[in-house]
Amino acid sequence: MARHNREGKGQDQLGRTYAIRYQPDWLWRIKVTVKKPEGGSSTRILFRNTGFPQEPVRGTVRTSIRCRELGLNLDVSVDAGDGRADGMTGTWKGRGKGRGTELVFSLIPLPDRSAT
Repeated sequence: MARHNREGKGQDQLGRTYAIRYQPDWLWRIKVTVKKPEGGSSTRILFRNTGFPQEPVRGTVRTSIRCRELGLNLDVSVDAGDGRADGMTGTWKGRGKGRGTELVFSLIPLPDRSAT
């Protein structure tokens, strides 16, 4: 499978729309956790990759998440060398359009079927 990115989209708990560019041979799903100002949080699956191959690819992986409503532009690139990136978690704290917003994105890779 070619290593070029695919495009997808998703919505968070508050109905905000996200554009997602991802490598289909690495990414399985993205979860978003909205941290509430009064405390607590809410987690939702933002995106699922439904068309993935049987074996995940190792090496460099890239994903981007965009939300116009928040002014969010998140780009992630990880070079795992000969290994495998086992997922990533990042926190975004809004300013400007997204002021007061705190989001945690969890990028979950394809299951490693070679270990079974």
